[in-house]
Amino acid sequence: MIRSLLLVTILIITCLALHAQADSDRGEPQTLTRTPEYGIFVSLPTTGIETSPRKNWKNSMGSKIGIFSRFPAHRLLNIQAELHLQQHIATLNVPQPYPYVIAMKETLNSFKLRMPVTVCLLGDHIAKEYLPQIGFGLYLDTPLYCRKIENRDYISEIRTERFDITSSYPMVTLGMNILIGFRKGPVFTELRFSHDLTELELSRLEGRNIRHFDSGLVVGYTMF
Repeated sequence: MIRSLLLVTILIITCLALHAQADSDRGEPQTLTRTPEYGIFVSLPTTGIETSPRKNWKNSMGSKIGIFSRFPAHRLLNIQAELHLQQHIATLNVPQPYPYVIAMKETLNSFKLRMPVTVCLLGDHIAKEYLPQIGFGLYLDTPLYCRKIENRDYISEIRTERFDITSSYPMVTLGMNILIGFRKGPVFTELRFSHDLTELELSRLEGRNIRHFDSGLVVGYTMF
């Protein structure tokens, strides 16, 4: 899946780059500012985890909120740096995990500080209002607070236990993100996909070689 997304992204970026070069050769006027821009964004993405061997972890809705700084490197090329709070949630149903336990539901809830840097290629304005863009970048995650919740279903009762597993996470996790979206004035929307490149080994968690991922719509506003 990741390889397919990378190939599609490279193909689109190549097409936009060739189109941008053609525009430059025709001497079309530059319309974009070369001044750095700053703003905020929010998202309610679908989040989950992948494991090897595969476990049937279910995706859940997470959240992210942050700030960004956009640096125009060329009239059709921006470099965007971000700092945001990222929440990941995923659940797993485990049948008969322990003696006398009929079933157990595991929930992984993690809060991380994410620092992405993305190179965005801009296309032509659509209907003189919407500016399309596509980007590819890398990010670093550092854990703030991560916990695992176990809901154990016994014959006579249900027990809930919570475990702080923040110390199981490495100080820094490397990942990649792909985005495609539109800008209209100070407002922009993006469809973004992010995936860890670093494999994790988390204590008290079903599955090994764990990687977090998320995808969803991002809405942002350029403040100045």
